[in-house]
Amino acid sequence: MKIVIISDNYTKAMVLKNMLIKENSFQVLCCSDSSREELESILNYQPDIILYTPCIKYEDGINLIQEIRSAGYSGKIVLMMENTLPAALNLALNFSSDYVMFYPLDTYSIISYVKELNNKDTINTNASVNSNESTFLIQKTLNQLGISQHLNGYKYLVQAIKLCYDNPEMLNYKTKFLYPELGKINNINVTNIERCIRNAIQKAWENQNHKNFLSIINPSFERSDKRPTCSAVIEAVTAYVSECTGKENCFV
Repeated sequence: MKIVIISDNYTKAMVLKNMLIKENSFQVLCCSDSSREELESILNYQPDIILYTPCIKYEDGINLIQEIRSAGYSGKIVLMMENTLPAALNLALNFSSDYVMFYPLDTYSIISYVKELNNKDTINTNASVNSNESTFLIQKTLNQLGISQHLNGYKYLVQAIKLCYDNPEMLNYKTKFLYPELGKINNINVTNIERCIRNAIQKAWENQNHKNFLSIINPSFERSDKRPTCSAVIEAVTAYVSECTGKENCFV
């Protein structure tokens, strides 16, 4: 991993470098000034992470970060600060800095933190894949249940189940949190949301053999001739998808 340290204080930069080079996978370059030539050198080095430790005013430090961004750098920029006041933190995060670290720092902490930052892209990619997988499985399950994709209730069911899959606590607060959240997403009245979901389930229930409906995800439904409620369908499909994807603790 390539790391560049920018600091107006050479001693501080070298202390930080000596911490980082204890990790064999790190290649560390120190820059003791912020001249145009130095910035060009940074971009040519193509670092994965830039650690900026300003001793100048924070406003000037923010300007430097913006200049680096304007020059085309798309990697991560970490602003290392001694000022932990909220105003300084907000200033750093609102002007192109990706992360903020605060002094004092020990060697183990800084190496672990930098490794974590570098791994975030991989983590986010995996999360995106898992999200797509769960959404596909939700849609596939609803299709197997005979719930028509042409109905608004189908879309709302997919959204509701995905919300519950990602936030299991919503299963316990459907009326208070889940349906209002669906209303906000779709800019529609909560009553209409429930009505559309109920209608989609009702049509599938009428078109399918009752004993087959939902038996794939919840065998207990086989023993009932009563149409499952909206809440029951959301809970059953959420639990089924969670089990299929290996996600634990679906219900809280």
